Amino acid sequence: MATIITKHERSSTRKSNRLDEFGSPIIKHKAAFKISTSGKSKKFVDVDLADTPIDELEAISPRDSRRATTGKRFSSDAPSPMSAIMDHPDHTTEPSIDIWQAAKVADVSALRYHLYHSKNARELVNQRDHEQDSTLLHILCSQNRQPFQALQVLLEYGADPTARNIYGVQALHSVCLNCPTPLESIRLLLKYGATPNAKDGDGWTPLHYTARFCPEPLQSIMLLVGAGANINATDASNKTPMFCLLANGDFHVIVQWMLASGADTTITGEFLDQKTGKTRLGTVLSQATKYTRLESATIMLQTTVGKDAIKQALKVAESREVTLRSKDADEKQSEAQTKALERLLIIKSMLEGRLNKDTVTHRKRTSFFQFINSSFRKEKAATVVIQ
Repeated sequence: MATIITKHERSSTRKSNRLDEFGSPIIKHKAAFKISTSGKSKKFVDVDLADTPIDELEAISPRDSRRATTGKRFSSDAPSPMSAIMDHPDHTTEPSIDIWQAAKVADVSALRYHLYHSKNARELVNQRDHEQDSTLLHILCSQNRQPFQALQVLLEYGADPTARNIYGVQALHSVCLNCPTPLESIRLLLKYGATPNAKDGDGWTPLHYTARFCPEPLQSIMLLVGAGANINATDASNKTPMFCLLANGDFHVIVQWMLASGADTTITGEFLDQKTGKTRLGTVLSQATKYTRLESATIMLQTTVGKDAIKQALKVAESREVTLRSKDADEKQSEAQTKALERLLIIKSMLEGRLNKDTVTHRKRTSFFQFINSSFRKEKAATVVIQ
């Protein structure tokens, strides 16, 4: 009889030929054991847990086994065969923190322990706190900059990725807000059913959050749009994700990509005047002017831009120029203001040039049509006289 010495870690699952009571294929979880028949000869053998009765584990023949070639080997003082199979290393040691604190600090081992030993893991993983109506997913994604591994644990145990907190925020919003490199976490949440067009209480979608807060948002934006995110979704102020992108930085390459992907530059959002408290309307061209995004403004002015949009942007430029020329700033701020003012004046000059060009073109076009109409009327009058 073969004696099992230790478990060999192995991650593998496949469908069995056997069916469960509901007629579905059994998923076979595979483990490998180092066995010995003479005390000296040691080989590795794979065991399919779904098909191997407990009392047969001690009677595995090495001749019928397939040697395992991957994984880490454990010492001879490993736990008993069944505990080695059934217990993940994170399941065996009780943590000193509760599951809420574990989510707050992204403690993967503690999360696994609490969920594994829970009577109803799915119910526990979707419980809510009493302050902000948040689930463990909300806590994890709002408190950690790199939540991927802990996020995977919660989702595997049945966490609902579409759950909202008191502010209407979902995990996908929080990841895009707090994680500097959210790509893998976004992909994971989408895989488990997160909604790419979900809106929070202010109407922001994950695309708004990514465009506004991600340091390098291109790949995340492309992933969300590829998953069905609306590139022209508007928030409570009627602003699209491109407004957020321009507030984040002068990402002119992303602006080009978004324009090629159908971003609408004619949508007018509401701008709040900090001095008067009143709102005014403006397009993304006004947003680029407000934040002095020179490269992005240049690209936009190469597209079809309405006369009203240019006039709105010019008003923003005039107001912003007054602010930047103020001298109530220290030396460091003054240097930044000087550079911003230089960019703003270039943008303002381009806006005025485009407006004048469009005005001249409009006048020429008007004069041309007036000439055509005049000639037509003269010709018609001459025809009448001849008749």
